[in-house]
Amino acid sequence: MAQTKFPDVYIRQISADFLVSAINELAQSQLCPFVTSAEKGCIDGGGWWRKGCQHKGVLTAINRAQGTYPGLNWNGKRLSAVQMLIRPRGYIPPPKKPS
Repeated sequence: MAQTKFPDVYIRQISADFLVSAINELAQSQLCPFVTSAEKGCIDGGGWWRKGCQHKGVLTAINRAQGTYPGLNWNGKRLSAVQMLIRPRGYIPPPKKPS
């Protein structure tokens, strides 16, 4: 599968329709500051953050499937945990130690 670079994020191209949809959703929040008041992202609990969404959710809530909420999913797979890592734009990882 090909990989497409979108501002500091690599999106694995699963299908052309999915890729265009993901880029369109991310483009709405481009250059907006990250705020934790937008945890859920309003997109069916899928973990997207976008401008103008003020629901509590993914970063602060328990992500178990319950009621109409399907739990946290990625590419059709249910996730038991997620870790968000944020680095400065110019970050260069340290060289790997020889094994």
